[in-house]
Amino acid sequence: MHPRSSRLITTVSLAVVAACDPEHAPEPAPTAREAFLTATPGLDCLDDLKLRLHHDDGTVDVTSDLELGLGELARPRDLVELSFTVTPACAADHRRLTLAAYTTQGIGLGLNPAYPPTAFDVHTTRLGGGDGYLLRARLPDCHYELDLAFGEPIDVQRTYKDTYAAESRLIFSAIGGDENCDEAPLAVDRFDPVEAGWGDAPVSAHFGWRLDADPAAQLRCELDLDGDGQPDQILEPCDHTTELIKTAALPQWTYGVGKHQPELVVTDGQRRAWAGTDIYANHLDYKPEVRFLEDRPDFLGADITVAPAPDLSTVVLHFKDAGTLPDVTPGEIVVGHGGPRGYMLRVEGVTIVDADLELTGLPVGLDDVLAGGFFGARDLQIDTSQARCVEEPCPDEIVPALDFPASLDEPAPAKLALDQVVHQTEPAPNGPKFVFKVTENGELHLQPGLEIERFELDVGFFSIPHADLAIAPALDITIVVKAALTHSLAFGEIYLGTLPLAVPLSVMLQPELQLAAALKFTGTLQARGRASAVKDHTGWRTDLETNVGGFLDTFGAAIGPEVRATLLAKFVLTLGFLDGPYIAPLASVGLRHTLGHSQCDTCNQAFWEGGAEFGWRAFGAALFDPIKVILAAGEIWKECNPTFCEPLTGGPVIVSPRDGVLLDCQQYPRFKFRAPGAATTEDVNSPHQFIIAIEADHQIHGPYEYEIDTAFRGGQPEWDIQCVPIGDEGWGECTYTPADNPCHLHSGSNWSNHSWRVTAHVPPASGSPTASATYDVP
Repeated sequence: MHPRSSRLITTVSLAVVAACDPEHAPEPAPTAREAFLTATPGLDCLDDLKLRLHHDDGTVDVTSDLELGLGELARPRDLVELSFTVTPACAADHRRLTLAAYTTQGIGLGLNPAYPPTAFDVHTTRLGGGDGYLLRARLPDCHYELDLAFGEPIDVQRTYKDTYAAESRLIFSAIGGDENCDEAPLAVDRFDPVEAGWGDAPVSAHFGWRLDADPAAQLRCELDLDGDGQPDQILEPCDHTTELIKTAALPQWTYGVGKHQPELVVTDGQRRAWAGTDIYANHLDYKPEVRFLEDRPDFLGADITVAPAPDLSTVVLHFKDAGTLPDVTPGEIVVGHGGPRGYMLRVEGVTIVDADLELTGLPVGLDDVLAGGFFGARDLQIDTSQARCVEEPCPDEIVPALDFPASLDEPAPAKLALDQVVHQTEPAPNGPKFVFKVTENGELHLQPGLEIERFELDVGFFSIPHADLAIAPALDITIVVKAALTHSLAFGEIYLGTLPLAVPLSVMLQPELQLAAALKFTGTLQARGRASAVKDHTGWRTDLETNVGGFLDTFGAAIGPEVRATLLAKFVLTLGFLDGPYIAPLASVGLRHTLGHSQCDTCNQAFWEGGAEFGWRAFGAALFDPIKVILAAGEIWKECNPTFCEPLTGGPVIVSPRDGVLLDCQQYPRFKFRAPGAATTEDVNSPHQFIIAIEADHQIHGPYEYEIDTAFRGGQPEWDIQCVPIGDEGWGECTYTPADNPCHLHSGSNWSNHSWRVTAHVPPASGSPTASATYDVP
């Protein structure tokens, strides 16, 4: 199954090389192999395309036909050369092109390589300033994938989301090879500055790295530190790691204002690995009418009263001496960090009361304050040591906490230099933990954290043409219920911390809790998210992902009662009075009453669920449409007791997925149904044959249908249908594992939020077809 916009070429060819004179051509035994090529509309960006395939035997195939070259002529161990030109519009939009060969574990049904494809040889180049380009990549001597894509290389395509296709960057992809892979690794585990990598210009940075390669390999490292596409330093031999080298001895560069992207290319003489990083050298210019009155040595504090526009808000600034008050005139913009959120106010009225300056006006945005320049930050954990409640209802208790809530899936970074201090391993002031009382029978313990993975602002005098934001909230949650309790509560607003800027860019937390519990329990949840938004000349591009886990202890409660606790925690970046981008993780833990595997027992099932929303509103309007991650779910534990079971009667029954239930995409989905006459599928000549039909519809990719007829099963392992007898009337329960994972069909295409139908048909004598079961893919 492939998108309608793709072209699919399948060839079964003979891997032979013939001499120019057919009469003298050698006659090797033909070897059947399969090769596939998928091309996308991005191929229209390339002109004058020519493909050269350098084979191990010294021969070369040259063609401008990708279908012929990569579908029929390519072989494992080939050196692939691709020359081309790029249309000006595409070069301006994408700025980089990558040719990457990957090792894979084989080709599955649907022509998608088994994951995770791992980079074997990578060649990437910047676009612009050249008439033509030449990329080279060597194919491994095993199952391979060859991708041409816009943008930077992907080292490992771990999931369907970590692919060029999922990121809408793929130009073409070719798959081939007929052997399992056992290639020595060559990869850059990490390439980064030893220092923070950002700050006020000029920024000096020393660079370190960790390489994954054969310890005996002789490596060469090329460092393009100024990002102009040419190496500034070449190290040969190159150390596999710099962790035993002092910082002063590492490669160094000094950067002027702006964003810079140094690169590292590592080669073992046959193939290459690539890595890049970001350096931000900051300087912001402010418009002439902007005043920072809190910088005065006689400033004491500020009181803020916010009013919704068009009403005027009030900022009262307190100074030591009435005789030295600053002059402020209407039309000026006063900026400061005082009050719960800070302020950026265009002054309309000024009143002096003793040593206080009372200003009234309307809030403004960054484009009214900044005249130009650049600001960027990366890998910044917001210091929450000064976190406090700024709006009721507030926490009942604030407990210091040493540890920042760690990511569920990322280890702490290792040292890059002998004398480097890795701050993440030290006890850090990243608390506190907030404790909320929920009546006399419940408590919520909440420890929040937020990392700014990336924050970029490129400022012009009249607008902000470029913005890039990636934020990662973290929540550690404990919910304690001491007796039956049903309650819904929106807590107040908590100030978490501020970015290191002259303008007041702060992080606020707005939690909400819903409880419905018929018994006492303790539930713990870990919720992590990652949201990104990029603005350029094409508009906004956004992405959102979540990761949730949990545990539930009901202290041996009997079968029957149901429990659910749900926390929605909205992290909001604020600019003075104005709300900015927000990410709102949602996590639930609970206990539900269910039927067991055999439908003849009852169970208590402990579960967790999670999701998130990401959006950005400014001056009452959305900058981009909010995006949501539909709830994913997982089972924590299940306890079942046998109960009375009605006789099996009627037609077939869908057991799972249940009608209207979300499909669990944390593990490979399976479909289960029961049918009369389905006690076994081993005898293909038996009359107990039936059909499984799966249907879906997608607004972009169109319809999808998959059908299995057990009469023609023929031992095909990809069908993987197993039936076991239940009851005494020839009934069977069948479990079917589809070859195409319905959670991410075809090269990362996202089929989320679309209705599916699963139907099991049996011969009329055995009963009528079941009613369809519908569900959503999270």
